[in-house]
Amino acid sequence: MLLHNGPDELHQFQRADSLTYMCRAFHAKSVKGEVRIVREGEQVMALPAMVVADDDGSVTLQGVLPLAALVPGLYSLQVVVNEDGSTDTGSSQWTDFEIMNY
Repeated sequence: MLLHNGPDELHQFQRADSLTYMCRAFHAKSVKGEVRIVREGEQVMALPAMVVADDDGSVTLQGVLPLAALVPGLYSLQVVVNEDGSTDTGSSQWTDFEIMNY
């Protein structure tokens, strides 16, 4: 799944699936990333995102999340990037997805 600011599309998965995500941060030098899973306004999971430096000065944040531990329902995936050592909120990108009950 590529996070983007395009048309709204609800991505659907089965619990046996894994969710693959990727997004880019531009003009980033030394950053850390985190991926968060939110359901009904409550954060249910937070993990570090892998950060890969690109040749053009941007970074790619990516990873794979197994979904087996999540119950069926609607969720949001949020990828957050912060400058290393910074205490401000940084930047984030998100998309919605659903785990189906089958």
